[in-house]
Parts: sequence; structure tokens; C-alpha cells
Amino acid sequence: MIVRETGGDLRALLLELLSGSPAVTSLRPELEAIVLDDTATPQCRHAAFDCLSREQLDLAPMVDPLIASGTNEVLRLAAKIFTHMGVRRQPREKLRDLLLACANLYPTDPRERERVIGSRYFIRILVRDFDADLCGWLLDEVTQGLACTCGARSWECHCRDGISKISGHLLDRFFDIAEAPRDPARIWSWLKPLNFHRKASAKDSPAVRVLQEDHDLRREIQRLTFDGLKTREVMIDQGIDRYGHAGLSLLRDDFRPLMDYAFATDNVELWDFFSPSHHFYAGPRERGPNDLRQHARWQAQQKPAFLERWALRQRRQFDYWQQNSDRRSRFQARRRRRDRADEGKAVRSLTRDRGIIEAGQHKGWLTYIARSYLVQPNDMDELTRGLIDVDASLRNYLRNVGDDIPTLEQCALGTTRASVVRLHAACVAEFRAIGDLSNIDRRVLAAVRTDIGGYNWGTEGERERFEGAVDASFFGSEPEADAFITGYVEAQLASGSETADVSWLERKETFRNLLLTRPLEWLRKFPVIAHHPLNRLFDMAFRYGDREDLLALIRERCADLDYGMLPHRLEAQRRFWFLRHFWFVDDDQSAVWSVLDRDPDFIFELEHIRSEQRGDDATWPDLSAAKIARILDTFIDRWPPVPLPSSWGTGSPKPETAYRYLSDIVYMIGRDTTDAVLLVLDGLLADPRMAPFHRNLRSIRAASKRTRSLRDFTPASAAAVRAALDQGRPASVEHMRRIVFEYLGRLQEDIHGGDLGVIDQFYEKGQRLGENAATKRIVNWLRPRLEPLGFVDVIEHQLADGNRCDITASIQTPAGRKMLVVEVKGQWNAELFTAAQMQLAERYTVHPTAEEQGLYLVLWFGADEKIAGLKNRANLQVSDLKKKLEEGLPVELVGKLDVVVLDLARR
Repeated sequence: MIVRETGGDLRALLLELLSGSPAVTSLRPELEAIVLDDTATPQCRHAAFDCLSREQLDLAPMVDPLIASGTNEVLRLAAKIFTHMGVRRQPREKLRDLLLACANLYPTDPRERERVIGSRYFIRILVRDFDADLCGWLLDEVTQGLACTCGARSWECHCRDGISKISGHLLDRFFDIAEAPRDPARIWSWLKPLNFHRKASAKDSPAVRVLQEDHDLRREIQRLTFDGLKTREVMIDQGIDRYGHAGLSLLRDDFRPLMDYAFATDNVELWDFFSPSHHFYAGPRERGPNDLRQHARWQAQQKPAFLERWALRQRRQFDYWQQNSDRRSRFQARRRRRDRADEGKAVRSLTRDRGIIEAGQHKGWLTYIARSYLVQPNDMDELTRGLIDVDASLRNYLRNVGDDIPTLEQCALGTTRASVVRLHAACVAEFRAIGDLSNIDRRVLAAVRTDIGGYNWGTEGERERFEGAVDASFFGSEPEADAFITGYVEAQLASGSETADVSWLERKETFRNLLLTRPLEWLRKFPVIAHHPLNRLFDMAFRYGDREDLLALIRERCADLDYGMLPHRLEAQRRFWFLRHFWFVDDDQSAVWSVLDRDPDFIFELEHIRSEQRGDDATWPDLSAAKIARILDTFIDRWPPVPLPSSWGTGSPKPETAYRYLSDIVYMIGRDTTDAVLLVLDGLLADPRMAPFHRNLRSIRAASKRTRSLRDFTPASAAAVRAALDQGRPASVEHMRRIVFEYLGRLQEDIHGGDLGVIDQFYEKGQRLGENAATKRIVNWLRPRLEPLGFVDVIEHQLADGNRCDITASIQTPAGRKMLVVEVKGQWNAELFTAAQMQLAERYTVHPTAEEQGLYLVLWFGADEKIAGLKNRANLQVSDLKKKLEEGLPVELVGKLDVVVLDLARR
């Protein structure tokens, strides 16, 4: 079964249960086949490997096929095999081949985004088992002959990234365990061809740490790096600008050894490259003796060629500095003059206008002061040069403000921003001085109230006390608060501003009493507003308002917008309201959906809503199963299946995002607890386009049926159980089914073994009765025997939706009414082999009181009668027919339906 089962979940479960079982040894070929099967899911392949690894089997033969496959998952399996069997006992060549294959897992395009974080972490785990000798051998192998193949400069070259990463892991392991002394020439042969685009730190890389701490080793490798380089361009390209190992980064103390090496080998270019220059632009603290420069000068004096280069270099640097110093000096002088002029102008203005400013009458300076007072209070002395009494100036402005008070509408539209900031700062200064705002003009308080929040003056507690003082002085009653919020917010909504702030209702406790009605009122009053406030108002109306009023508004808006082509803004409004009609309203969605499904990208709006409505923040209801089925039916052809990686985000391709959404909403069908969910699931399962979801749909269907059964199930009370034991009274539908099944057996005995002439009741004038007449005879025989046991209404029954069941029998229990349904078919009926499922199971047992159980009764009048409308050419007998009917029952109906073939043939 583990071989035949192609799905992931069941096979993985079976493999998990199989782990540790004695059967693993006998199933080894099948388990190895799963490990090597590229079509199996990663979960199954790793589960199969776990089964094999516990049995201490030789898994080495599987390594070569896995390495040849080359995908991330199979290489991870190969690494697990090496780790399981011990890397020291495996051929080194196999390890080399594995690492070379792993190098291909690294992207060569720097623009390619990593989809799975940590997907190559298994390489680190594998390398941890290597010893120093193995690391050295592998480094020799993987770096041998390594060279750039793309021809790009080092910072643009990515053709060696994979090998460089693998070598980096090996180097870290080597330096972590290898003891000194280490061979610099061999290490340089490893490092020379590598190319790293990111510099690791000593904390993260043992190789970097050791190379930075072992100065002799690092400097010897650096000497090898520059050995043989004769021109400055080559030194820059291969020694400085190369993207080499971070452990070889040049430190200041590394310059002198390299200068000494160049001096000893008469390499004037290399010596000139590292000898320090005079720092013409050094600051006062950086000036002074330079030991390295003194050493270079001494060396230059020892050899004429070096002295010539030293003198030439000094002349060139001095000439360059002299050519640019005048221009630089002129620029700096202009800037200093400009700064001094601005400073003088500001001081003169503050000195000249000091009286006006402190009297609160200079709006220009007061605006600067107010902004600094609220935003950057620590910079106030720098702004005023210590010449102005800031608090007195702001308080005096408050007393002399006159008519410079913006209206609430102006505050809402932001047209008098400077005035609002001045008033805000002035009220803060007044509050700090006297701790009370009750004497402030209400118009001033209204303007200040619109500006509170977002500033960092004072402490948080002081800002809260100030806000409380404003509210206490301004909002004396609920009507006043209502008037303020109405004037302020409605002005923004009427302007059509995208930044209209309707969140005041939720954020401020003062206005929370308006949440029940005001959002819906504003939605009606302003039918065309910007998207952001529209969305916020709708969510508040749904969360706090009357649900029926909101649904009525949705219907009204959709009716108003349901015509032809609309301007762009109204088209956005139509999309907004039609989407909410589809989501919230249970009416017919055909007209609404015909507009929404025109755009294939509409699925991304649905996906955005799903992303927002998650966790504790979710407020919208779940979509019904029927609506989810409509989404699947519409978009499955437009966004067909694509491979889905295990990571995703805003940068995922559109086809991947769309199909991931379709895959996810399938699971949401299970949240629908109504009886309609099974019909929806059956429809989806019958649709071949939904084949990728069939496994999940079948699982959801089983869970939904179980949920519905548990919802309608009430355990029998102790009294009912006692009555069932003492008096034979049934306590559940299953018990009823057993009793009726038993009595039908007694009827069969009376028909053939009794002397009561029971069989004659099913014939009339020598001819058998039809289904209806025979059913009445059976009911008449059962009723007097079942009624003493508590059965009532043993009759033909009319069920919901016009469904007529042949026989029903009911009982009344403390848990409610229970009903057993019985479908009767003659052997000649054309629907003989389908009625158990198509009629009994799908129409009758779905009744809430039937608990998905029933009894299928077939009337047999002999082998000469037709069977299912056809001649009995196979000469089926009673037992044969019963067996065939039972074998034809779907698996999910076994145990819920009983099949009884009543033999009424004359002997």
C-alpha cells in the first residue's frame, strides 16, 4: 500500500507508523524505491529513510542515484545517509561529488530571491563530522582548477559562488579543529580562486577569527597574495579589490611587513603601493609623528630607486593638493561667510523684534518657536540664541490672538496649519504655567484638540495630563463632543480626502458612544468618499453597528451602481460595494459576480482580504461553502496549478499567489457548518478541474459529515439506556436499526416456516404484488410488533423537498425524536443497484433525526423475475443478490446502511 498510495499525507502516516517495525527489513526494496522516487513528497522520502536508518542497513548504494538527481531534497537525503553511516567510513570521492553537487544549489543570479530560508543548512551539519585531514583533502579537490568562467570583474562575478560557499564551510571546519602550524602556501592555494560577496565576521566564522588572530599566518598569506604583482592596477584588482576571504583583510599593522618584503625583493611598485602618504587634510588631533611614514622614508634613503619613487610621489601629491587647496578654501570661506551672515541676520532680527515676539505679535518667529517647542524642545536655545522668553511669548500670543483662530473646517482641511501649531504650543505653555485651561476660548481648544498627538514635548505623562485638561474644558457634555467630531470629520469626508481620519471614533473614549450609529450614518450621508475612510467606516459599521441596516445599505449601493460603464472613481466604488455584497449578503450573487469576475486580478483583492482577516484581528465572517465554490469555479481556469514553494511573500509571482489562495480557501469550506456544505463538496469532487484539490476535499467532506453527525447527536440518557435494557426499548437510531433488522428476519421465518399464510399476502390472483402494495403488507406486519417497544408512526413518510420515503419508524427519547428510514425496492426495479446510495443515503438518511443511518429492503420473488430491469441470465439467487448489493455500497456507507433481501418466492 505504501507503494501504491501516491498521495503524501496517508503514505507519510503509514511510513511514520512503520518506523521501528520488524516489517521494515522485508519492505526494504519498497522503502528504498520511495527514497529514490522523485515524484514522492519530501515528507514521505524522509520518513522512508528514517525507517531504513533505524535498522542499521547498508544504504550506500542509494548515494549515487541521489547525487545524480541533484535537487535540494535528494542531496539532503544523501547527506543524511553519509552522516548516518559515518563520513570517515565512506569513500572521499563520494563526499567530494556530493559537495560539488551541493555547490549547484546556490543561485548564480544575485537578483534571485531565496524562497526557503535555511534550505542548505544540511551542508553545515554534514561538514561538522569532517576531521582536519578530510577537510584539507576536500579543499584540495574542490578548488583545484577553479577559475572564473564568466569573465566579469570580481564584484560582478557569480560563477564561483557555490564552490566558494562550500569551501567557506570547509575552511571554517578546518580552522576550527586543525592545530598549528598550518601551511600558508596550501591555505593560499585554497583561498586564491574563491570569490566572496559577503564578508563574514570573526564571531560567525572560525576561519576569519583564526586568520585575524594569527598575525604571522595572515601576513605570510598576504605576502603570497602580492608576490609577483608588478603594476599598481594588478595590485588593486587582485590584492585590494578582489572579493577574497574576510580573514585576509588588511589591517594597519600589516602594511609594514609588506613594505619590508617589497624592500627586500626590490619591488618598488609594491613598496610604493603600501608606503603611507602625507595627510594634508588631517585635523588637529590627527597630526603628529607617523612611525610608518618615518620607516618608509628611512627605507627610501637606503636605495636610489626607492628614493626616486619617494621624491616623485611627494611632488605629485603636493602639486595636487596645491591645485585644489585654493578652490577648496574659497568654497569653505563662502560657506563660513554665509553661515555668519545668517547668524547675524537672525540675531539682529531677534534683537530688533524681541519686544514684538515676547508680546505674542510676531507670527513668523512664533511659528518657528512653536514648532521647535513641540517637536524639538531641546533645540530651543539654538533657535532663539537665548534672547527670547519662549513661554512668555507663547502665553502672550494666546492673550492677543484676536481673530487668528481657525474654524473647525479649516483645521480639518489643513489650510491653517501654522495657526494651529502656534495655538497648540501656546496652550501647552499656559498649562505648564497654571495647570488649567478652563479660561481658554472654546474655539482655540477646538483647534488644539485636532492637533494633539504625534509630538514629543515633555514626558508622556505630561502630554496625557494636557490632553485630559483640553477634553475636560472643551467636552462638557455629549452633545458638544458630538458637534465637534461631526464638524471635524464630515469636513474631511466632504472634501474627498484619502487621509480623512475617521478613527477618532475608536481611538478616543469620548466618542465611543457614537460607534453604534455614526459610521453607518456617514456612509449614507457621503456616498462617494475616498477608499481609505470608506473602508474604515465600513469595518466599524460592521463591527459595532446594526447588521441588518448595513446589509440594507449594501443592497442600496449595489442597486445604485449597477448600470453600464462608470467614471473611474465610481467604478472603484462599485467594486468596493459589489465585493461586500458578495461577502456579506446571502441573496442571489449572479449579477454582482458577473461584474467582479471580469478582471482575473480580482482574485488578489480576495487574497488581500484573507491576509488581513486573520487571527484575533479578523472581523469579517467566513465565506460560505457555496461562495468559495463560486470563486474556485471562476478562477481555476484563469490561474491554473503551479508549483508552490514553502515560502512566499509580497514578492511572489502573481500565478503563484493566485493559486496559493485557491489552495488555501479550499480548507475554509470546512468552516461552513450548514447542511449545504456536503452538496457543494460533492459538486467540487465531481468537477475534474478541481482534481488538485480532491484529496483535501474528500478529507473536508468526511470531517463535515462527522461534524454534522456530532451536532445532531445527543447521547442516550441513563433512563433511556435502562429502558432499553429492561424493556427492549430503543435508545438510538442504531438500536432501532438493529431491532427492525431483527424483526424483518422474523418476518422471513414466518414467510417460509410458519403456517399462517403470510406469504399469500404478497400475491393476488396468482400474481406478485407491486412495490407499494408489498410495502403496505410489511408495514402492517411490523406495526403491532414495534409499537409495544416505543415505535410510533411506522408509515410511509413525506420528507423535506418532496422526498418520499417508503417506510419510516420513529421513537421519542429525552434527547428528542429519532427516526429510522427504510427504502423498499423490488428486484425488478431499474434503480435496484443505485437506490441505496442515490435515494436512501443522499435523500433520506440526511434528515437531521436519521443520523445518516437507514435500511435498504429488497423484495425477492424468484430467479425468474427480472433483476434491475434485465433478465436474470446469471441465475442469481437470494444470497448472490444480497452479496452483490453489499459489495456495491461505498466505503463511507458501510456500517450505516443495512441490506435486507426479503425472500417472497413461492416454494
